[in-house]
Amino acid sequence: MTSNVAALLKAWSIAMIGLGLLFVAAAWPVLDWPARLFLDIAFWPIDGRPEGLNPEQRLLSVIGGGLTVGWGVLLVLLFDRAHRTGDDELSRLAVTGLLAWFIVDSLGSIVVGAWMNAIINTALVAGFVIPLALENRLNQGRRARRASHPLS
Repeated sequence: MTSNVAALLKAWSIAMIGLGLLFVAAAWPVLDWPARLFLDIAFWPIDGRPEGLNPEQRLLSVIGGGLTVGWGVLLVLLFDRAHRTGDDELSRLAVTGLLAWFIVDSLGSIVVGAWMNAIINTALVAGFVIPLALENRLNQGRRARRASHPLS
């Protein structure tokens, strides 16, 4: 994994940690506006609802935020290790987990009528998968050139 791709993936993972912390902040009513805004967007069209979060919504926001923070930390560590060791398998494992999240979360969102969350998920997963796919394609080209070189 190149340094640029590793830095991009780690930055995207850190952004996910920040997103998770915004959802954890919903535990406190004075800090719940990002979670309320997200719900308003997810259940498009934007109409200013919900005006507040009930205790159950706060709990689910904190749980989801905590999972997102943990997921982001794990991704930072996986991408850092993949970069340092050159272990492509670690990146493939990360993508497998990301795709599992994407499919389950997006389908569930659509089922409950929050289809906009599936669109948001698409952008989030693309921020991980596109750089990895592009790098994989470049690496395949490099390997093919080396294999065809007479001194390899």
